[in-house]
Amino acid sequence: MHLLLNLVQISDSTRTQKTLDVCKVTNPYGSTSTNAQTLLREVEQFDLVLVDFFMPAPCYQQAMDGPEVICQVKQQLKNPPLLVLISNFFTQDTLAEATELCPEADAVLSKQSETTELLAQLQQLLARSMLQEERAVR
Repeated sequence: MHLLLNLVQISDSTRTQKTLDVCKVTNPYGSTSTNAQTLLREVEQFDLVLVDFFMPAPCYQQAMDGPEVICQVKQQLKNPPLLVLISNFFTQDTLAEATELCPEADAVLSKQSETTELLAQLQQLLARSMLQEERAVR
């Protein structure tokens, strides 16, 4: 099954980009983006945003971490895209604690997960989201 959606990733890692290439998702930013300010201006066009916990900021911008980006998007948009906090620092054993760091995130995932596991988690998240949208329409 292929994920067909408009997706962006804001991260300093290429691992997730490789995962998305495997499932043939078109990423409008091409490679991994580290520009939180650009994302905040253009976030409405995306269905799913993978947000790295740690993001280096360009020298001319104030640094924002992943939870700050997610909170700003949730405050700025009435119907935000799915926002997934992801990090190499999260392990399967620490995901519960990581979720407490950013309860606004729709999901918290570990980059340490195998590619197939990461894809399965994204598919489950999308399926749950589509089901909720269907119920809201009824």
